[in-house]
Amino acid sequence: MPSLTQLLASHGRLLVLDAATTRVQVGLIRNGSPARWRSVEDEAGTGLFTATQDVLAEAGTKLDEVGAFIFCEGPGSMLGTRTVAMALRTWQVLRPRPVYAYQSLAL
Repeated sequence: MPSLTQLLASHGRLLVLDAATTRVQVGLIRNGSPARWRSVEDEAGTGLFTATQDVLAEAGTKLDEVGAFIFCEGPGSMLGTRTVAMALRTWQVLRPRPVYAYQSLAL
């Protein structure tokens, strides 16, 4: 996988999704702007979407403006990871863009 710097250079705006733990975490990383993060303790089926909506609204951007997605594929909750996969598949239907995965233990 390319480095975070390379991904930012290629895609401009990255939405980071992690629902593999008991906390759902969503981040928006952009060139030239501070990163925005939201962490919620809601279950993944609702927490992922509320956190995403909050991060995007706080940054004044829309999902359609995200250049690529990065998600945590584990280890951790398979239900959370499947929820992220479902969201990504849906968002890809609306507008295809690159998706990158990482493993939290590797970081």
